[in-house]
Amino acid sequence: SASADRTVRVWDVTTRRCLRVCRQFADSVWALAATPDLSTVVVGGRDGRGVLLDVATGAAHLLFSEQQPILRLSLCRGGAAVWATTTDSQAHLWVCCFACSLCEGGCMSVCYDICMH
Repeated sequence: SASADRTVRVWDVTTRRCLRVCRQFADSVWALAATPDLSTVVVGGRDGRGVLLDVATGAAHLLFSEQQPILRLSLCRGGAAVWATTTDSQAHLWVCCFACSLCEGGCMSVCYDICMH
């Protein structure tokens, strides 16, 4: 779960217990998008950073930075790309240059302006 207290919490849904609290975020966390196997989560929020979070270890890796806060995230292409929508009514497609879930290569942006009225 994402929170305004700058944390992401990893939960065991069967026991309803918090397994890990990740505190490496500079501001409120507003958006999460999990890979299909739930091993990693892309996290975004008020600080505009898109961060890849390893659920098992809590390790975080910066994927991309937006100029505005991130409202929503969606993974596509098997997790090789991330859509990020921001408070300035834009959606950016970040194509990640990596072969594994650690995203060592970072991402590059393809920008699309979307009218959100």
